[in-house]
Amino acid sequence: MRHLEVEHSVEPPPRSLGKNLVAVLTSQVATWVLSALMLIVMPRYLGPVALGELRISTSLWAVVSVVAGFGTASYMTIEIAKRRTQARPLGRAVVSVRIWLFLATLPLVAAFVALAGYAHRLIVIVAIGATGALFASIFAAYRAALVACEQMGVTGRIDVAAEVLTVVTVVFALIVGFGVVTIACVMAAALVVTAGLFRRGVLRTTLPSAEPAMVRGLSLMKASSPFFFADAMMTVYLQIDTLVISLIATSKEVGWYATADSIFGSLLFVPAVLLTAMFPRVARLHHEKPDDVAPLLLQAFSTMLLIGVWIGLGTVVVSKSFTETLFGPEFRQSGAVLAIFGVVAILGHQTIVLASFAVASGRAKFIGTMLLVSTVASIPLDLVLVRWTHNRYGNGAIGAGLAYIVTEGIQIVVGIAVIAPSILCRPMARRVGRCLIAGAAMLAASWPFRSGSFLIAGLIASVVYFAAHAILRTADEFERDALRKAVSAVRRKLPIGRS
Repeated sequence: MRHLEVEHSVEPPPRSLGKNLVAVLTSQVATWVLSALMLIVMPRYLGPVALGELRISTSLWAVVSVVAGFGTASYMTIEIAKRRTQARPLGRAVVSVRIWLFLATLPLVAAFVALAGYAHRLIVIVAIGATGALFASIFAAYRAALVACEQMGVTGRIDVAAEVLTVVTVVFALIVGFGVVTIACVMAAALVVTAGLFRRGVLRTTLPSAEPAMVRGLSLMKASSPFFFADAMMTVYLQIDTLVISLIATSKEVGWYATADSIFGSLLFVPAVLLTAMFPRVARLHHEKPDDVAPLLLQAFSTMLLIGVWIGLGTVVVSKSFTETLFGPEFRQSGAVLAIFGVVAILGHQTIVLASFAVASGRAKFIGTMLLVSTVASIPLDLVLVRWTHNRYGNGAIGAGLAYIVTEGIQIVVGIAVIAPSILCRPMARRVGRCLIAGAAMLAASWPFRSGSFLIAGLIASVVYFAAHAILRTADEFERDALRKAVSAVRRKLPIGRS
């Protein structure tokens, strides 16, 4: 039956960039809402210690997964975007390589856990996480194939279904009263199911192909190695702080950091939406019309600056009230970390744009080198700042956040100088000046309300920020047109709009 279904599947045509953006935005908002629900529930039921143990396991397997991935996701996305008949054969070759590489890393993980001297429960959680990490690596390969084919609607529906499954099962287990070990099992099982959903999505939306994979085995690893360097450095750069905190401070401080970091991840959903939809297109433009890439990069950088300042400074304002209201007094220390991450978010919106365009245009090796330098710099920064803030404030997570500000700032300066010097132009200078003016007005108006309700403080901050930009006439034609289309799309979804 499955064979017949596959044989008669029809590969849908690629959607326009606008439709892809809407599809990715819809799925991202849905998954963000569901993730926010679990983010609120998990800290309250598990507490900072158990949450910290779960985060240590996640960070450890994230490093392993990038080794198993070996840059194959970015490589196959670019190659399948050029030649879609490779979706199935190249996808199978990538999955095979990932499984073998994952198995090869297991002895190294066991050695690290033994040397770190983790407690027995944490070792059990890490062992359970192995299954989830393996299947997460597999579904990431299938998901990359769907993204390469620009099937954002299918990808979004599977993302939402997987998130619903994870949230419902985890929240149910928490409410029933299961502990962190059971939660780790539930999360691993959800990843197994997710891998099956993405595999089925590839089979239903791509045509069978008799041609062999263009590369496989060692050849595939060699072709993907430039992307692996960038991916590896990015993952180590993002996860090293958690491991440093776990070695210097306590699991409770890791829990405070994990809570703030989870919220920080959701702050970056706008560039994630934009660049997920644009990545295959940038790869094609670089191959067919390279002169069109620079204006697209300038527009993305400019728009992300406008949005990043709003999200980042808004997070600084509401951080204290937000964490105390949602997670309770046990997580009061997460508020200080989240405020620091608000500043990091402003910088992160720009570094994500620069890195994504660089990878899509064949400069992944430079991004990897820049992240290597950032990682090397972050290790001594983390060691010094985490220990200092742990001893002085009883919260080593603050030090990890401060280290991010330094490394992200360096990445922006170097990235613009090497990847996109054309960004240093008069229109961008005007955009930066207007964002600074609007940001200052936003802080001045909302700061007195930061200790009250985060909803009121956030609303005041947002109204003042965008009112200032309206007065300054900051938005360009692309942004005004995008806003009009977004409003029209929302109105069409409403009953009154359809009538």
